[in-house]
Amino acid sequence: MSEEYSNDGGMVSDSALRKGKSSSKTKIPKFRKITRNVPRTEFGEAMGGFTVGMTFVFPALAFLSMAYPVGFFSTIGVISLIIGLWAQSVKGALFTLGICLGMVLLGFVSIGILMAILS
Repeated sequence: MSEEYSNDGGMVSDSALRKGKSSSKTKIPKFRKITRNVPRTEFGEAMGGFTVGMTFVFPALAFLSMAYPVGFFSTIGVISLIIGLWAQSVKGALFTLGICLGMVLLGFVSIGILMAILS
């Protein structure tokens, strides 16, 4: 080995001279996809809609019912009355009322979950 010194007084390596002239590009490995293309199902669509509802829609309904309770619940009552008159069924009106109130209750539950996650 030849003893050459760099500017700072240390030894200079000759590994670059021994490497050779042919440098090849670094190969990037190709990985297989872990998951396959999964088809959409009705259950997945329902769960996606429920997730969006629990994140955005139901808390908005809960906050609206807290801010304007008389107007909010009277609107739900009018919607139930219209459904009941249209379907000519008290069961249909009560079912609609139950769905609307269920969404409000889910809104309070989702507000509690979001508060626990974000606090």
